[in-house]
Amino acid sequence: MNTLIHSTEKDVVLQQQFIFNTFWKNAIPFENIIKEIEVGIEPVKTEILENPKDMLEKTIEICNQSSFLCICTSISGMRLGYNDLIELYRS
Repeated sequence: MNTLIHSTEKDVVLQQQFIFNTFWKNAIPFENIIKEIEVGIEPVKTEILENPKDMLEKTIEICNQSSFLCICTSISGMRLGYNDLIELYRS
């Protein structure tokens, strides 16, 4: 079932234009997607983690897959890096 919505209401038109522009601006060319699939490149993924335990687990997971650690953060972030992550790299 196809539905067509037609409106000349300025706010509706502006909202839909904003949505279209956002999709257009963030679109990835299909050639890039095909190349990523063929080569086996995993796409960039953004996650929002709010729970400190989840943040630490994800950070440890990423560190376990990495060969070095580079932290650019506040003092409290440095404490996290030292207290919880340094052991991963002491071997």
